[in-house]
Amino acid sequence: MERTPDAINVPRSRRHGRRRDIMAECRAYFMEVKDTFHDQIEKYDMFKNILLDLKARRIGRHTAFAQLKELFKEHNELIIGFNTFLPTGYKIALDDDVEDSFSSTARNY
Repeated sequence: MERTPDAINVPRSRRHGRRRDIMAECRAYFMEVKDTFHDQIEKYDMFKNILLDLKARRIGRHTAFAQLKELFKEHNELIIGFNTFLPTGYKIALDDDVEDSFSSTARNY
């Protein structure tokens, strides 16, 4: 009988360590967005609403990425930071990117 990952005796901190790292990165990214828009709290709220709409499937990825690209205009560091959380093959392209991953759709919004 093959041992499943749960059956292997790995210390709890190592088993769940990567998830904690990702959550810490998410919190840090949210704080970066909040700090960037500290004087425009409505933009931070828009950011959260876009993510909530995406999670609830009220909007699709293309729409969410286009809205985020517009919201983060002139803040490329936020787009780059958001890209780190996207699955392989997905990316919000910066205006000066040669790669055309989502850029044509995003630029139409």
